[in-house]
Amino acid sequence: MLVKDTIFSYPVRDLARMTDFYRDVLGFQVEDVGADGWTTLCSGHARVAIYPVPHCQPTATHLMLVVESLEEILVELNLGNCDVTGVYTELKVAKFKDPEGNELAAIELGPGRS
Repeated sequence: MLVKDTIFSYPVRDLARMTDFYRDVLGFQVEDVGADGWTTLCSGHARVAIYPVPHCQPTATHLMLVVESLEEILVELNLGNCDVTGVYTELKVAKFKDPEGNELAAIELGPGRS
């Protein structure tokens, strides 16, 4: 089987708040919204699909986003009042939580890393 692409999907309690987070804080663009609320957002080759489940618990255990600049994403996360839970400058990785408590991370890949 040849894998063509990847879409990370998970349920959210507040679809509007989470769409705002991905769009306004992380810079994703809304790609598609289904009749059932399934929302796909994209940034570069990254895709995230979120869908409403009113009483769900945080489930995203580790979504890692590749970013151009760790410093720039940290500024955006701080402006968005995100809970940054760890910054590992030697690895160029920042761990943070989205508004519903899901664990995410951002990594800056330098030369020789892909």
